[in-house]
Amino acid sequence: MSIEFIKQEYRNSLFCWFCYDFFLPIFFTVGFWPVAQFLVKTPFAFEKVFSSADLLLVASLLMLSSSREIDIENKLNRISCDMHVYKQLGIVIPIVLLFMYCVLKYYSITYQFPMKPGEPIDDVIRLIPYLSFTAVSMAGVFCNMTKWGIIRSLNQNICQ
Repeated sequence: MSIEFIKQEYRNSLFCWFCYDFFLPIFFTVGFWPVAQFLVKTPFAFEKVFSSADLLLVASLLMLSSSREIDIENKLNRISCDMHVYKQLGIVIPIVLLFMYCVLKYYSITYQFPMKPGEPIDDVIRLIPYLSFTAVSMAGVFCNMTKWGIIRSLNQNICQ
């Protein structure tokens, strides 16, 4: 099996990762918002859908799987040693995200939303959706960097 074949396989893997591992879970999670907003006409639909912090869970799973991929490639001795930094970050950051997920999930479950749309809601409930979107965006960038780092690492192994 040639290095060019392995690199092409990683490029295909990157596309499949984006479609199936990244886009689909986010699409179905985000897809509840228009349903709640326009079909069910739920007050505070955006906050109710995203205050559950489910995107934090998606972000942590994406990063953990990326870290595992680095571990597998390292055991096959196909990547350079500088990828270990990504592996360590891919373990520590998801643990922090999972802890935040648990705390924010508990907070959102126990929070009582107002019945009328004009009444104020808690600032933490307003912050959770933006934190979730930031985390899943960060995970997407991290995983993309990891996958391209593996391809770059394969290039370095060719040169050596």
